[in-house]
Amino acid sequence: MNATKSNCALGLLVLMFDGCAMQMVEKDAYDSCAKQGKKASIVNAKQSGIPLLIESASAMVMCLSASYITHLPAAFGAAAVSASNLGGVGIFAVTPGLIADKTGLKASDIVAEFGGHPVTLASDLPVAIDRVAAGTPAAVKPHRSSKELTLTAQL
Repeated sequence: MNATKSNCALGLLVLMFDGCAMQMVEKDAYDSCAKQGKKASIVNAKQSGIPLLIESASAMVMCLSASYITHLPAAFGAAAVSASNLGGVGIFAVTPGLIADKTGLKASDIVAEFGGHPVTLASDLPVAIDRVAAGTPAAVKPHRSSKELTLTAQL
């Protein structure tokens, strides 16, 4: 077996054991957006079926240029995006070890409320964060994979 076929077979084997449907959807999304010079934001990702046997995955993907990404306060450690059809603010990225990460927020979460204030635009989220005094816990209500969660951010 030549090296190309061996690498391909190994790659497929690794994908199969990891549950490849979601990985393939995500990789296609990132590659497609990168070809446009944009970054992918994956929301409402869903996987179904039996991993390793029969599985399928789908996701809503937004390809975003840098001008659409709102960077939240540095200590919070996240970036967000607005989209009228999200029903909140999409978390685009989370910095490990900072407040957003410690709160349990993940990239692709849709935050509908922060500190008791509804957020519908990415520009609403830094304002809501700034309203909470340092050292005060704040309720964060994101949607993740069609589930509503309540997390607590310690600012």
